[in-house]
Amino acid sequence: IVMYVIRLGIDGMMCGQCEAHVKEKLQTVKDALIIKPSHYRKSAEILSPRSIPEEEFLKALEGSGYRLMSYAVEQREKEPLLYRLKHRK
Repeated sequence: IVMYVIRLGIDGMMCGQCEAHVKEKLQTVKDALIIKPSHYRKSAEILSPRSIPEEEFLKALEGSGYRLMSYAVEQREKEPLLYRLKHRK
């Protein structure tokens, strides 16, 4: 399975509560399976079976007070362990 790791730089997160808000917003993006925001790194890492365009994340964060500062996608050939554990049958 080909998976994609999407790294977003996000401005405006100050605490764990901010991380929860950002995660809630990003969960509205189709195929964003695992979302790990970090206010320490001012970023979020998303695991997805497709390369989600930057515009979808911009739309998800619109009006939230958080700003998308950077966007990068990396393709992975194997399923990460976290994905396998979460989607075990």
